[in-house]
Parts: sequence; C-alpha cells; structure tokens
Amino acid sequence: MSRYYKNAENKRLLDIKTNKEVWQKLQKLGINNYDELYNLCLFSSIVYNDISILYDNYVTSKSETQKNLFGRLLCLTIIEFLDDISPMIGKNLRNELISNEMSEFVTDLKDVGKEFSRIKNKNNSVLRKIRNESAAHKTKQSQDLIIYSTELPFENLDELNIQISTNLNKLRTITTKIIKQITEQLTLKFKRENGDI
Repeated sequence: MSRYYKNAENKRLLDIKTNKEVWQKLQKLGINNYDELYNLCLFSSIVYNDISILYDNYVTSKSETQKNLFGRLLCLTIIEFLDDISPMIGKNLRNELISNEMSEFVTDLKDVGKEFSRIKNKNNSVLRKIRNESAAHKTKQSQDLIIYSTELPFENLDELNIQISTNLNKLRTITTKIIKQITEQLTLKFKRENGDI
C-alpha cells in the first residue's frame, strides 16, 4: 500500500474515531436528538473506508485472481451500501434536522440521496447479480462461480467507484457543516446555562 493510501486510510479512521467519541459523549450527557445524524456519519465513514481499501487492493493487485476477488467484494459492498443509505438519509434524518432548527440542510441531503438512488438504479441488476452469484456465494451452481472466478465481474468499476466516492464526499461535506452548527448550538446552550452569556 502506498504512503498516500495509508495516510488517507489513517485520516478516515481518525474521522470514524472522532465521530464515535463525540456521539458517545452526547449520549452520556443525555443529548440524543442528533442520533440519526451521527449514525449516518459513522455508517458512511465506515463504508467509505471499506470501499477505499477494497478499491485500492483491486487496483494494485498483481494477481488476476486477487483482483477479481477484490472487485467482487467491492461490488457486494457497494450494492449493500446503496440498499442501506437512502433510508438513512430519509425521513427520520430530515425530521431530526427540522426539529433541531437545521432545515437548511434538508434539500442538500435529498440531492445526495437522489444521486445514490440514481447510481443504484443504473447499476442495480449487475451489482446484485455479482453479489448473489459470486461475492456472497448464494448460487450453488459451480459453473457460475467458475465464470466469476476467472473474469472481472464489472467492466465499469473504476467509474462506479468514482461516482460513489464523489457522492460520499458531498455527504461528508454536508454532515461536517451540520456538525459544526451542532457544536455552535451546544456551546451557546452551555454558556447560557453556566451564565457566561
């Protein structure tokens, strides 16, 4: 693994650790009106890290067999992520933002959700077929497994990875803005409670 990828991975892992610690502190303080947001942040960060690691191994592998395996696992991870992300960006998060007086982020999150849906709709059948027939080994037909073990499963995996990563970065930019606003709101609240304002 190159130094660039290792540094990027360390930054992703730090992001996961920081969000987890902040969320746990909020919960200890009895502040749970940001749970949907922090759950989304952690979920998307963990999946982004997984996708990045799989893609790095897919691209850098010298063995065609390993490249094929990483490609199939990447397809599996992407379709599972696309199945889960839309509900996480949906109604419960929107309601949470509105109730916390942060409705200005709802439209941007809807746009990110629509892009994930578009990506899923465009690639759903091939990704699901790869997941079911090879990556998750749901097929019991060895002929199908043989085909997937010798051929690269998805011809546009580079483009798909770029689309997913780009949209995840958009999501991260939005959630970072929301977290900054939460920090400002909570700081102001605690100052008022302590008589500092």
